[in-house]
Amino acid sequence: MAKVTIEEIKKMLETEKEMTSVMDRTSRILKRNSESLEKNQTIFEKQMEVMEKHTEALKKNTETMEKYIEIMENQLEKGRDRKRSERIRLPSTSSEIMEIPIPPPPKTPEPTVKKAKIEVQVENSTSSTSLKAISRWSAPNQRNQTAIAAPSLVNIAQNVQFSNPFRQRMAGCMFCGDSNFNHISEMCPVLKDSSARANFMRLNGLCFTCAEPRFRCPGSFQCRFVNRKCHHCPGSHLNALCVVKYPAMNRFQLNE
Repeated sequence: MAKVTIEEIKKMLETEKEMTSVMDRTSRILKRNSESLEKNQTIFEKQMEVMEKHTEALKKNTETMEKYIEIMENQLEKGRDRKRSERIRLPSTSSEIMEIPIPPPPKTPEPTVKKAKIEVQVENSTSSTSLKAISRWSAPNQRNQTAIAAPSLVNIAQNVQFSNPFRQRMAGCMFCGDSNFNHISEMCPVLKDSSARANFMRLNGLCFTCAEPRFRCPGSFQCRFVNRKCHHCPGSHLNALCVVKYPAMNRFQLNE
């Protein structure tokens, strides 16, 4: 048998010690890895639980959205049916049917003329109230026809029917009530100065810009004709109320 020396025994002991230390280190590393794996497993399990809860919430949301979509589709169908019923609805009473009066055809001096049309245009402005009558005659075979005399302003004023008495008063003079078209409101001989005219409009509740009643026009800066300017001064009021053109009379002028 071979003899083992003491030095060899010492070397073997040192190698055993090194191996044991290495084994201890590896065991420690394995323990740490196992602990980290356990922690990761617990975290993964918790994440799975959270994902399951989210999936349940998403299922509930999808169900509610489907119900809401069904409700909206039903409402849209009802709205379409309602619109169709409103379009097809016929007037139930005779009062809902509009009756349009057909004027009789005017008398024509020539037999060739078949159609005659008279258009009356009433222009109510701040400076003057003018009424124009335009007559146009059309024949089937003749382009140029002889001019026919237009009706006079007095006859037109008698035939025109105003829907409002205020408009009928505005067709003539606004201050003295003259409806024969002898003068306009700006040239009224009864109320000559601007102060008397302003007092008249203030007592009757009329707007200083458009001469409409207060229940129609709120007045001041809310009037729809607030940008209308006077023809005599840079103010925004009726021409008849201009202080520059029609200054207020003093008591000596009134006595005269």
